[in-house]
Amino acid sequence: LGYAIDNWMPYVTGGLALGDIHTKFEDGPATDSKSQVKAGWTLGAGVAYAINKNWFAQVDYRYTDFGKVTTATTTTDSAFVEHEHVKTNEVRIGIAYKF
Repeated sequence: LGYAIDNWMPYVTGGLALGDIHTKFEDGPATDSKSQVKAGWTLGAGVAYAINKNWFAQVDYRYTDFGKVTTATTTTDSAFVEHEHVKTNEVRIGIAYKF
């Protein structure tokens, strides 16, 4: 959602986020690994600038939260269970051409 002001357009964005979360535990030759797709949410804001009719540049910030990820190991330590809250903070800078 944004609002154009001359060549500038500040905007906010948000919605569903999908992430492929990989975990790996190593203990000498023993290894436990897991991969799972998690659904979460994302929310951010940014600004785009129209350089001319076809080119624009933008910068935005986005926070994404995938919730809790639980990994239980069987090979490295059979009694170990790890709980992590997976979240990211990103700053994105881009330039694009509009056809």
